[in-house]
Amino acid sequence: MAASGETRNRRSPAPARGFAAFRPAASVRLCPTAFLEGAAAAAALAEDRALPLAGGPLAFTEVEARTREAEGARVACGSVEALRR
Repeated sequence: MAASGETRNRRSPAPARGFAAFRPAASVRLCPTAFLEGAAAAAALAEDRALPLAGGPLAFTEVEARTREAEGARVACGSVEALRR
């Protein structure tokens, strides 16, 4: 069995999906989705599964990344956790 550091650094043989496949040349706009409030927001923030929304009492756990290139608009959706990888 491989050590945990070795396992984490190994690339998956599967094709890239989501944010891993989203490599635009143009600027990207992040649009938060999947909002939480109260205790659910606090727990998700403490576990690094969410980001705070504009410093207020809300948090979000999902993100849409949008860009416009010569070929047209591109969108990738995923979790805050996937975005941080």
